[in-house]
Amino acid sequence: MTLTVGCWTSFWRNDIQSDNEYDYGSYRLEFTTKHFNPPIMKNALFTILVALLFTQCGVEEQVTPPADPIATELEQLIRDYYQMMSDRDWQAYAEYFTDRAVLTTVWQAHPDSLATININTISEFVAKTKDGPDSQPIFEETPNTIEISRRGEGLASAWAHYDAKFGTEEELMTWSGYDLFSFIQHNGKWKIASLTFASEE
Repeated sequence: MTLTVGCWTSFWRNDIQSDNEYDYGSYRLEFTTKHFNPPIMKNALFTILVALLFTQCGVEEQVTPPADPIATELEQLIRDYYQMMSDRDWQAYAEYFTDRAVLTTVWQAHPDSLATININTISEFVAKTKDGPDSQPIFEETPNTIEISRRGEGLASAWAHYDAKFGTEEELMTWSGYDLFSFIQHNGKWKIASLTFASEE
């Protein structure tokens, strides 16, 4: 019996000229019919070939790609950002932004007023915190999920879903929302160039 083994997908060919020769793709088998029943041998050899195929070629191993170190760095930066915001250290908070970064949201002062797009520079935002986050004893934003996308050498964006608390122990408001960060890298540091945010309906 002659057996030639290769690593290709097996298939049966009907164009073999002799009764004692079979071809499974790259496998060509020849055996004598003196002591064996060809149909039985054909099935047995096919089973052997399948086993050899997996033995020789193996099964492709699933490899988990390594984590992107920059994405990991940005995720940690965002988590630190939320902690700094919840700590209400506004001077340190402003350091996460470029000098002229803008924060944008849709704002409705009263239920019966028209909603408008509200845009503030980081300096303007920090100057107004006394009437916002600092006006109540409890203020906290906690990220739930962070999705980061990078393009080029120094550009990245991130979607963050967060939970927020604001008010007092007796009257505590809670809500969830999304922050959309736009990052730029300069002098080896990532800075927020813009932040767009909205609460969930």
